[in-house]
Amino acid sequence: MALVALGFLLRGSRDSRALAGGLGGLLAVTAGATRLPVLLHGIVLSALPGEVARTAVVLALSAGAAAAILGVVVFFDVLERYDEPLTGGLIDTGRSNSV
Repeated sequence: MALVALGFLLRGSRDSRALAGGLGGLLAVTAGATRLPVLLHGIVLSALPGEVARTAVVLALSAGAAAAILGVVVFFDVLERYDEPLTGGLIDTGRSNSV
């Protein structure tokens, strides 16, 4: 999922880059949510000091939530500007195909 979001961030249009940022934000929220016990327990088993580990989790959760919310806002903005394709799938040129 992260590689797909990265691909859209590098190669996509403006709207797809914003949506990919929202997808990356959702990924950051899920990654931060798996580390939620760091905030709930008094002892933190980490190579980093406890305060640094807790700060990193809070930063991942808040930045991911902000990016996911902005991704949802952009998604609805893209839906508002979306043009429906033609119903028949064919463009009427005014000419007949019969011989």
